Amino acid sequence: MQDKAYVPRSHHAAEAICEMIFTKNRFQAGERIPSEPELAGAIGVSRTSIREAVRLLIARGVLEIKRGRGTFVTAAPDAANGLLTIAMIEDHRNLVRDWFEFRSILEPAAAKIATMRASAQDLDAIEHYERRAADNLGNNEVFDVADAQMHTAIAKATHNQVIERLVPFLVDSVAEARRRSRYIHRVNPDPVAAHAVITHRQVIELMRKGDAESASVAMAYHIKRAVIDLEL
Repeated sequence: MQDKAYVPRSHHAAEAICEMIFTKNRFQAGERIPSEPELAGAIGVSRTSIREAVRLLIARGVLEIKRGRGTFVTAAPDAANGLLTIAMIEDHRNLVRDWFEFRSILEPAAAKIATMRASAQDLDAIEHYERRAADNLGNNEVFDVADAQMHTAIAKATHNQVIERLVPFLVDSVAEARRRSRYIHRVNPDPVAAHAVITHRQVIELMRKGDAESASVAMAYHIKRAVIDLEL
C-alpha cells in the first residue's frame, strides 16, 4: 500500500508548473518562468524538487534553459503536453514496470543496431559515459546523469531517427527507476546502480567486439536484472 501512495515531490512540482502553463496561463510560450526559490515558495516544495521537476519538463520539451538568461516555456509547449500525464501516474510501481516493458522491447534491439552501425566516435561516447557512471557509483547526481547519457548515446548510435526521437522516454525511464530503487532500498549505492555498472560494462565490451547479437542479449539481461532489483 505504501508503494502505491508514493509519488515523488518532483512530480507534484512538475504538475503544478504545468498547471501554471496550461491551465492558469500564467506563463506563455517563450516566457521566462520564476527562479527556483520563487517556484519552491509558491508550490511549497524544496528547491531540489523544483530542480528535478524542471529537468523532467525540459526532457519533455515543455521548458528550455537559455544560458545566462534563465528557464523559459518552449515556443510550442502544447506539442509535448500529451506526454505529461505519464509523469503524473500515481501508481509508481506500475509506471516503472511499464517503462521497463517498453525498454525491454526497444533497448536490446537498439544495442544490436548500434553495434552494427556505430562509428568509432559513437563507441567512444558510449564508453565515456559508461566509465563516468562507474567512476561515480555512490555519487547519485553524477551517476544518474552519466547513466542516462550512456543509454541516450546508444540510441543515437543506431542512426535511426525514430529511435533517436524516443530518447526523452529513455531518460524518463532511467530517472523513474532511480527514484523507485532509492525509495524501496534506501542504501547508497543502491542495487540497481551497483548491478548496472557490471552489466553496462558487458554491453560495451560486446559492442566493441562488434558482436551485435550478444550485445542485444547483454542489454536484455541488464534490463531484466534491474527489474529484479526493483522488485517489479
